[in-house]
Amino acid sequence: MKDLILTTTFRRPEMLWLCLENISACPEYAECDHQIWVDSHQNEQPHPDLQQVLKHFSPLGFSVYQADQTSSDAMNSLTLTILVNAYRSDYRDVILVEEDIMVARDFLRYTRAVLDNFDCWCSVGSGHIGTDIERIDFSNHFSPWGVGWKREDLRYFVEHAKPEYYQDIYGYVAKTFPGTGPNDAAWDGLANRLVKVNNFKVAFPHVPRCFHAGIYGQYRTRTSRLQDGPLAQKVNELRERFQDPAWMTLEYADCAPCDLGDKPWERLRYGS
Repeated sequence: MKDLILTTTFRRPEMLWLCLENISACPEYAECDHQIWVDSHQNEQPHPDLQQVLKHFSPLGFSVYQADQTSSDAMNSLTLTILVNAYRSDYRDVILVEEDIMVARDFLRYTRAVLDNFDCWCSVGSGHIGTDIERIDFSNHFSPWGVGWKREDLRYFVEHAKPEYYQDIYGYVAKTFPGTGPNDAAWDGLANRLVKVNNFKVAFPHVPRCFHAGIYGQYRTRTSRLQDGPLAQKVNELRERFQDPAWMTLEYADCAPCDLGDKPWERLRYGS
């Protein structure tokens, strides 16, 4: 039975380029199906360079879908929708890697090993940098950066995929889970509340297998935003930034950057 990789993308084709470059370098990628979902934001069109990226990487054999969303918060609407769709499929594991998630060569192997061998609701590939390559830790806090579930564990999302959620995502989560703060009410806020209400365990690596490179986006105004220019120029600039330890700090990335190369480990274990 195959695993399914889900990727959402919108207006950062240079991020998607490097995301696909990295995840397709995982040896297990060829054993997975991959769906790329093109997001929408209040009728705004995807970036014109997106088709260039999809054409370049088309030999990978992924499927591309155009989201048809009516919510004013399309990204959070789309993510819940595709997770519920994946639950209704016949895949084994479901792995969400958004366009700004950069994965290491052993990311897919690591995620599969966690889900196969540990009692947890999901596996997250990002985290603070440690030194023990075979260690995992459990938390009761969810992170959306490089996350995998056993398909059947996505069932907890299903009851929330209803009109009230799509019409007012933040209002729905805050009302359904009292005490939810303004920064904990997107789709990942919903996931975080599910973790806490159900006392789920979330597995994190001691040595990260991916990092969130969301250093800029539609709603971000940091000086790290790239200048307009040819796609190849922006891809190369990002690649250089990701390889520069002095630049890739927590000031710009939302979690600790990590080495994207392969890692020599044989068996994972919980704790020290």
